Amino acid sequence: MKEILQELLRVETQAKRVVADAEAEAGRVLAEARAQGQRNAEELRRKAAEEAQRLVAQRAAEARAEKQKRLEAARAANRAAARVPEASAQQAVEAVCRAVTGA
Repeated sequence: MKEILQELLRVETQAKRVVADAEAEAGRVLAEARAQGQRNAEELRRKAAEEAQRLVAQRAAEARAEKQKRLEAARAANRAAARVPEASAQQAVEAVCRAVTGA
């Protein structure tokens, strides 16, 4: 009987050790999963920040190009508005000449 009780105690001790080992392994697996999840989240945040920076740079370049295009259009419009038609210029020159010469 004593031997049976000793065997039961030994088996119970082994079972407790197996449970403790399993719990420790589960804790390690859970900790690694949490760490991997944290690494994944950090990587996603990094990629999102890079993408945001790329988009901001792209939009800024597009805005600069659009600004340049509008400035060029405004300059062309100003040049066109400042041009005096040849016939009008000739008439103005003739009028000034008549005024100066009295003719």
